[in-house]
Amino acid sequence: MQALVECLSGTSRTQAQDWIAANPSAFLQETHLLATLATSIYEDNRTFALRFLQVPILHADTAHVLIGRIIAQLLVLETSQADIAIDIGITLLSVF
Repeated sequence: MQALVECLSGTSRTQAQDWIAANPSAFLQETHLLATLATSIYEDNRTFALRFLQVPILHADTAHVLIGRIIAQLLVLETSQADIAIDIGITLLSVF
């Protein structure tokens, strides 16, 4: 699933997002995948992550790991990736 959400094909990313949305409980513990979505270079993934994470209630331990993963990715962004940093900030503030 990780490769599918980060592939060049928008159609493939949308299919992966649809599968995740269809069975959210199967992915709520997948912090690596959720962090990848929230910090993706693709805006559609970041938008999906924001919507997806606003609905479920994550266990505290899972939320802590996910926040750590997202912040770790935020710290390695280049200055040219300000749009990604803004979206990450919105997700962190909206969800957590």
